[in-house]
This record gives sequence, structure tokens and C-alpha cells, in this order.
Amino acid sequence: MPLDEKIHFCPSFGPVFHGKWSPGYVESNRRIYDFELVYFAAGTTRVITPGAAFSCRAGSVILIPPDLVHCSVAVDEVERWCIHFDWFSDCRGPRGLSDVFVYTDSQTPFRPELCASAPEGLSFPMTAGADPSLLPLIRGYFQHTQTHAHPLTRQGQLLLILGTILEQTESIPAPRPINQLALVAKNRIDEKCRDFSLTVSQIAREMHVTGNHLSRLFKLQFGCSITDYIAQKRMGRIREILSDPTLSIGEVASRCGFADANYFCRFFRRQTGISPGAYRKQSSGVFSPPCPGLWAKNPDGPSGDGKGYARPSWEDDTP
Repeated sequence: MPLDEKIHFCPSFGPVFHGKWSPGYVESNRRIYDFELVYFAAGTTRVITPGAAFSCRAGSVILIPPDLVHCSVAVDEVERWCIHFDWFSDCRGPRGLSDVFVYTDSQTPFRPELCASAPEGLSFPMTAGADPSLLPLIRGYFQHTQTHAHPLTRQGQLLLILGTILEQTESIPAPRPINQLALVAKNRIDEKCRDFSLTVSQIAREMHVTGNHLSRLFKLQFGCSITDYIAQKRMGRIREILSDPTLSIGEVASRCGFADANYFCRFFRRQTGISPGAYRKQSSGVFSPPCPGLWAKNPDGPSGDGKGYARPSWEDDTP
């Protein structure tokens, strides 16, 4: 790729993540302040931005820039290695494990003026095809991160990874256009996921389309039904509320829009296979990664892919 040879890179380091997603998993829309390098070790993933959708197969890589609303969809079982970095050590935004992503439904506003700058001559998102040498380099970088290697060692490894990507000649398939109605619907679900009364019919009315038409568009774009996506977001919110040990199960049920705590417990068991209390005990003391489905800083840690849980089956007007 053409690049000004006079540019002097001096990258700084953000968090790293590695993990697996089950087929059909859809990320919440998010933005970042730095750059994210994502290497796909297995499976096929669609990385969706407002302008295009990128189909990333095993062995391919994508570089996601700051301030770009994006999400990923697991077409089948996916394994990803993610490295956050900047090119010139000029990112001033949050870069911790818990705040590296700013989600659409976040209460914290995104501040573009804190974003890292991009090198001249490069366009993003940047994609590259398979290169068998990349994964060993990335594993080495993760090992340096875990062992707290000297910053120069880590920086040298990161520069080697970036240089290998920039020298790639093989590209991934051309990005496909995005259906804007489906994207708007997803944005609204992400923004309103704390509203447990949200339904497909309500979203369709707001967008002046029929529920069936919107459901078809959503399924074509994201690979899952719109009701399943609402379910995914709702269950995520329920687990978030349930993680507060100061709340009783009855209080959790009330905050989740259930008038009857017993019905909430039956509903939760039907969706997950265990009771809310058992889930709370299992989750207590376990690190919850900031990006669902990924384990931070641990290349050999649990996948967090939610296997063993029943697929949600929310109806349109379920509370």
C-alpha cells in the first residue's frame, strides 16, 4: 500500500482481547477512540459500518478507525484476536478494559476531539487477506502483553504486525452496501434496549414501514431475526441488572418490567436453563469482559460464548 516513507510511527498500546462467538451473535453498535486491529482466526464475520459491510473470513484482518459506528455479526462460529493501538501515541480518549468501547446506548457521550489521528495515505476501514505469518506474530504480541514485556519489545512486535498487514496484496471480497432501514432499526434497538416494553411493531411504526417488511430487511442484513436481536439485548440488560448483589430477585424482576417475580424466574430459566439466583452465584467473582464473547488479556481463557444457554424466543409484545 502506498505510504509516505517519511512518516515515523510511534504506536502506544491499548487493551487486547481474544475469544469466540457462537453463530448468529450480533454486537451492539459502538465507537472507539483508538484503532482496533481484528484478526479472524476462524469462521466468517460481517463487520458492518454505515457505509458498507465487510465479509471477513478466517485468516483475514480489518483495521477499524476511531469514531466509526460499527458492529460485527458472527455468520458461523468465529474466533477473533483484537489489538487496540494508535499510530502516533496521540489518543487521548479512554482506553481501559471497561471503557475502550463507547456503545450507542451508553450514558457517556463520545468526544471525537479525543480520537487518535490516522496516517496520511491510508484509508480506513482497511482490510487484508490471509497471511499465515500473522497469527504467530499476534500470539507473540499477546504473550508480551501478558508478561509485561519491555515497551520497546511490545512496540517492535506491534510495528512488525502492522508492517506485515500494510505489505499485503491479497484483499478480502469487496464490501457490500448497507440497507439503511435495517441499520436504523438496529440503532434504535441499541438506543432503547433499556426499555423493556420495546416491540418490533413500535419500531416499525416509528419508521413508517410494516413489521413484516422490517423483519425481512433486518434478517437479510444481520442474519438473525429482529425479535431475536431484541431478545439478545434484553437478556444482556437483565444479566447486567442481576449482577448487582444489592438487589433482590424481586427488585430485579420489577426493574426488568415483570410484575411477578415468580414469572420472571420461570421466564429466566426458560431462556437460560438456570434460575436467576443460580446465574448470580455462577457469575459472582467472575471477570465480565467489556466486549461480550471476548476474554480480555487472556489468549487461553474461557471463550464466553454463552454455549449451553437456550436461544431466546421473545415474542413481539413480551414485557
